[in-house]
Amino acid sequence: MKALPFKIPSLENQSIKVDRDLLNQFYPHYHPHEELQLIWIIEGEGTAFIGDKILSFKKEDVFLLSSNLPHVFKSDPSKEKVESLSVFFDQSIFEANRALYEFESINEFLQGFSQGLIFDVQQSDVVMELMSKLEQATGLKRILALMELMEFVATSKNPAYIASTNYASPKASDGEKISGIIEHLYANYNQSISLGEVADIANLTPQAFCRYFKRHTRKSMVQYLNQIRIGKVCGWLQEKKYTVTESCYQAGFNNISNFNRQFKVVTGFTPSGYINKQKTLTN
Repeated sequence: MKALPFKIPSLENQSIKVDRDLLNQFYPHYHPHEELQLIWIIEGEGTAFIGDKILSFKKEDVFLLSSNLPHVFKSDPSKEKVESLSVFFDQSIFEANRALYEFESINEFLQGFSQGLIFDVQQSDVVMELMSKLEQATGLKRILALMELMEFVATSKNPAYIASTNYASPKASDGEKISGIIEHLYANYNQSISLGEVADIANLTPQAFCRYFKRHTRKSMVQYLNQIRIGKVCGWLQEKKYTVTESCYQAGFNNISNFNRQFKVVTGFTPSGYINKQKTLTN
């Protein structure tokens, strides 16, 4: 899997591309693209790799991905389909109106925006409504709908940014290595994975690989792997697919005490505390 630059096919005489996709799985490659992307998960769930972060996604999650931020949404293979609505647009739409005071908040937001963000439940409701409005609009009305949407985003309080503040997108050559590593870890998370086999994928010695991986992800390979595993467990616990003990071994942990410790490191909760939190949110 290669993190090669991904060019969004443009529509003739349009500045905004809107895609509603109903698929077996999302585009499978870790990739950046120049356009910003709003993505609404209409149906499906899985694990998202965005910059240097790993997080679960589910139905009605909405993300805004900044320009050239590498990402991939890995669908849960147990689900039959995924559906999403994506809006792709170039930042230059707003920069062309930089002289107008009314665009100041949007341009200030976009000027330093490089980490991507995920909307909370209340924000998502508004963004989904505005994205539906934008999808139905054409011509100038679509541009105006995007401006309304981005004004809401730019003035929202306490945005939940995703990638680390000092995250720097990898070069294309580095992206290929990181992509292959992520693919291997994700595909084999429930098995024993040695440092040597992953170093071989990157064509590096184990010592050089450790430095390389930490530089690009801000985590050791074990920390990154544990995030993938705990992300899968969180999904299982929400679905009540497995018990806590079953989840521990299904995810590839060898003992329950280490699993409990790593679960708290990643989520801030014990497994039982996490289950209680989900019950509270559901209620």
